This record gives sequence, C-alpha cells and structure tokens, in this order.
Amino acid sequence: MKRCVPIGSPLAITLPKPLSCANRLSRKRALVSDSEANKKDSIEDSLIPPELMEYIPEEKREEVISRIVLQEQYSGPLAHPRIIAGYERYLSGSTDRILAMAEEQLRHRLQMEDRGQQAAIERDKRAMNRGFVLASVLMLLSAFALYLGSDLVGFGFVATSVVSLAGVFLYSHRSARQELREKRQALQRPSIAPELPESAKQTED
Repeated sequence: MKRCVPIGSPLAITLPKPLSCANRLSRKRALVSDSEANKKDSIEDSLIPPELMEYIPEEKREEVISRIVLQEQYSGPLAHPRIIAGYERYLSGSTDRILAMAEEQLRHRLQMEDRGQQAAIERDKRAMNRGFVLASVLMLLSAFALYLGSDLVGFGFVATSVVSLAGVFLYSHRSARQELREKRQALQRPSIAPELPESAKQTED
C-alpha cells in the first residue's frame, strides 16, 4: 500500500537538482585548480625555505620552482636512493644487481688507477735515469773540452746538460699534473643511471 506525502509536509524529501554540463565542468575545474594549488603549495614548502620564499615575487615563484626541479642532479658511483627504489619496485632484486655493478665498476677503476700509477712511476724512473746518463756524458765532455782549452765548447756542453736536466724535470712535472687533472675530472663526472629493463618499461606504460 502506497502512502502519499504532501509537498508541504516535514516528511517530504527534496531531491537535488541535476547539474548541467556547464556546472559539472566548472565544478571539475574548481577541484582541479584546488588540487594543483595544494600540490604547488606542498612543492613550495618542500623545495624553498620560508625565509627565502618571502623575497621571491608571487609571479616568479612557479618559474623558480620549475627551474629548481629541472636542475636536480647527483654524482657518485651509485644512483640516487629514490631511483634505486623505483627500480626495485619494478623488478625485485634490482638493488642487489645495481650494487654489484657499482662494486665491479669501482674495483675495475681501482685496478686501472693502480696500473696507471705503476706505469707513471716506471716512466719517471726511466726518464730520470736517461737524464742522469745524458747529463753525466755532457758534463764529462764539457770537462774534457775545458781541459783541452776549448772554453766555448766546454760551456756549450754545460749549457746543454743543464737544459736536458730541466727538460726532464718539466716533463715529469707536467705528466703528474695531467694525471691529477684526469682524476679530478673522473670524480666530478656525474653518474648515469642504468637503463630500465623492458618489463619495467612495459609496466610503467
């Protein structure tokens, strides 16, 4: 048995009017704008300290934040922990593989540096021995020339021996500086994150 309820009765239920397309779009845009504003505020709070935010104009804050995000980088033998966690999420065991790869690369680099240092030491020893022999021969020739009374030839041999010793010293010093420069460049070179596996790429898509 149906029971009719008058419209003016307090038991009557008022149904909400259906929203039109324009109202739905405006409401959706308002929700999106609110979420973007909240996201922007959270980014601002996390990236820029409040004491610095006061000195940045309102119209320049978004540009500054976007530049800060784009300039994020890292350096070192390992990738950033956030990137490693992403690989581990897509493929279980990726962390161990990345660490093993970094250890192997570090071991290889240490071996190459050891070999390079040994080769540089041997090269410097050979250069010093050759320079000493050459300088000794020139000094003996200059002494013999001075003994025979040829002053010009004797002084020429002395000057040649001094120049040869200076050349050996400059060559060894330049080699040491070049090796130190190469090591600094290798340490300042940013690390490249390993490429995602195919299964991880498909999962991400």
